[in-house]
Amino acid sequence: MKIIRKKGIKMTALLLALLLGLTGLAGCGGPTGNGSSDEPVNSGTSVDDPQNQTAEGQNFDVMLTFANDKYIAEGDESLEKLITGVKASVTVTDVPEGSSALDEACFMALELLKTVPEGVEDAYTVVRDGINIASVRVNGEGEAAVDIESVPPNGMSSYTEQFFIYQVTGTLIDSFDEVTSVLFTAGGETVETIGGHMDTSTPYTIAEVEAFNAPASA
Repeated sequence: MKIIRKKGIKMTALLLALLLGLTGLAGCGGPTGNGSSDEPVNSGTSVDDPQNQTAEGQNFDVMLTFANDKYIAEGDESLEKLITGVKASVTVTDVPEGSSALDEACFMALELLKTVPEGVEDAYTVVRDGINIASVRVNGEGEAAVDIESVPPNGMSSYTEQFFIYQVTGTLIDSFDEVTSVLFTAGGETVETIGGHMDTSTPYTIAEVEAFNAPASA
């Protein structure tokens, strides 16, 4: 009887194992749990990402800074001197050797400053073809080096130099999280000034842009 009982236990255990095995096979299969693999898989790319890779290239949403033409015309210190947060976008389709998609996006954003978009009231720009920006390079510390081809031989007016520096600095820092400061160079070299009035030997930050833009208190 002991032998028969042992065999019965073994047979019962075997049947239970087979039943559990069949149940497990029926419950696995594809990601949906029913043998199907139709469930979408997260690729890690969000459609809401403003810097989204597309078939056309890498898109960047940017926020442009312009001079306030009303302030320039009236000299009213109670006005803000800059018009900030003008929305635009650039698409990087080709990255030259020695550059990066971020560098090229920064450069393209500054190229947009040459023209005031339609519908933006009281905006003016001093970023024109007479001051040629050769390149932008962003280092690992968040410093964007904006290199102009050369210092203008006759310098710049104080207004032009100030608005050039603050338009460029505001645009790059507002547009790109990776950029925290902007250094102006000429011909690849650090220079004391690019127009004769402003110190460009050290980088500019958003705090300096905001201080410049703040209206005078009454």
